[in-house]
Amino acid sequence: MMRVGISQRSRAHVVKSAWRAASSRGVSDWCSQTLLTASAALDRGDVSAVQLTQACIQQVESTRAFNMFVATDFEHALELARASDER
Repeated sequence: MMRVGISQRSRAHVVKSAWRAASSRGVSDWCSQTLLTASAALDRGDVSAVQLTQACIQQVESTRAFNMFVATDFEHALELARASDER
């Protein structure tokens, strides 16, 4: 049986706490939806592609300390979202 050291437990606690804090700020509201839900919201006009993209960018930014993403290209993502909204 592998024993978990105190540092690993502490890190797990910090990660969980930070994730809960980001979620409680509403940052991940759209990011926590399924693709079908987000797609339906886009079709109904409840949200724009830019708004969805911005929500995802905020989620990435709020969890940047965890180093989950090696590279990001937010400007390009927003350009594509704007082009989608214009169609």
